[in-house]
Amino acid sequence: MIIYANAFDSQFCLLLRERRCTSLADMQVATFEVEENIIVAERLEGDDERRRKGGQSSSSYDSEIDELASMIEFFFL
Repeated sequence: MIIYANAFDSQFCLLLRERRCTSLADMQVATFEVEENIIVAERLEGDDERRRKGGQSSSSYDSEIDELASMIEFFFL
């Protein structure tokens, strides 16, 4: 499992290892969850940057991000 986790970049590896999976199969499932979380975090960060620069994202994009953020909160609560 350590070799599998180390195949990813350092940030991804850290987030994956923090999941404390008990088997390789669990770690592979967690890989998809971590990837989704990173993608949403990057989108939220990009959205914040656009807002700071004065641009506004579309309301459909905002609602999609809100939905994904609530899914992430569900996993961590």
